[in-house]
Amino acid sequence: MRPATGRLRRKRADTYALVLDAAGVPYVLERIPGGWLILVEEEDFEKAASEIAAYRSENPPLARFPAPDAPSGYSGALAALLLFCFYLRLGPFDQNPAILAAYGSDAERILDGQIFRAVTSLFLHGDFLHLLGNMAGCLVFGSAVARTAGYGAGWLLILATGFLGNLLTALAYGGGHLSGGASTAVFGAIGLLGGFRLGPPGSPLAPRNPAAWMVLGSGVLFLALLGNSPEADFSAHFFGYASGVLVGLAYGRIFSYPLPRRWQAACLYTAAVAVFASFVPKG
Repeated sequence: MRPATGRLRRKRADTYALVLDAAGVPYVLERIPGGWLILVEEEDFEKAASEIAAYRSENPPLARFPAPDAPSGYSGALAALLLFCFYLRLGPFDQNPAILAAYGSDAERILDGQIFRAVTSLFLHGDFLHLLGNMAGCLVFGSAVARTAGYGAGWLLILATGFLGNLLTALAYGGGHLSGGASTAVFGAIGLLGGFRLGPPGSPLAPRNPAAWMVLGSGVLFLALLGNSPEADFSAHFFGYASGVLVGLAYGRIFSYPLPRRWQAACLYTAAVAVFASFVPKG
C-alpha cells in the first residue's frame, strides 16, 4: 500500500476518508508521529488522489491574510473614542437639527457638489444609543478589518466604504434624503470582511468557494437584522455593505499581503487628512 496524501491531522484525515468511502476506494488509516496517513492499494492510488484533489478544489479552505506588519489591536477602541469625541463636540442632532443640516448626508447637496458631507455625516449621531451602537460596531468589525489589512489601510478602507455608501445613497435618492451616523461605514467594514475572503489571489469565486460565501451571507444576515429597523437608514446600510464587499474584493486581489508599516502610517494619515479637510468650513 502507498500513501494517498502526505501527513494529515486527524480531522482532515477523517474528511478525506469519507471522500474515499463515497467513491468506493478502500483505504487504511495509519497513525504516524505527528499525524495520520491514508494508505491505498497501488492500483487505487490514481483514483484516490483524483477524488481527494476534486474535493479540495470544490471545498477550498477559508482564505487567510497574514498578520499585518503594524499594530492594530487598539485601533477599534481608538476609533470608537473618536466617535465619542465628535459626539461631545457636536452633540446629538436629534436635539440640534442645525448640526445635521450643516454636516449631514443631504442627497441633493451632495449631488450639487458638497461631497464632503459623505464623510462628515459619518461622525454625527442622533442620540447616545445611536452612538453606542456604532462604537460597538467599530470595536468588533472595525478591529477585525484592521487586524486583516492593518491599522492604516484598514481604517482608510472603512472610511472609503462609508464615503461610497453615502455617495451611492445620494445618487439613488437624487434628493429628499438627509441622514447621519457611522453605521454606513460599520456595514462597510462587515462587507470588507466578506470581500477580503473572496479576494486573495488564487481563491476561487462562487460557486467554488462556499466558505467565502458563508462569510458574505453572514453580512447579509447582519444587514437584515441590524440595518432594517424602523429608524435605520437601510439604503445607506446596504450601499455601505455593498461598497465594502467590492472594495474588499478588489483590495484582496491586488494586495496578497498587508501593506508594510510605513504605508500603514501613510494610509492612516490620508484618512485623518480626509476627515479634517471635510470639516474645514467651506468658503
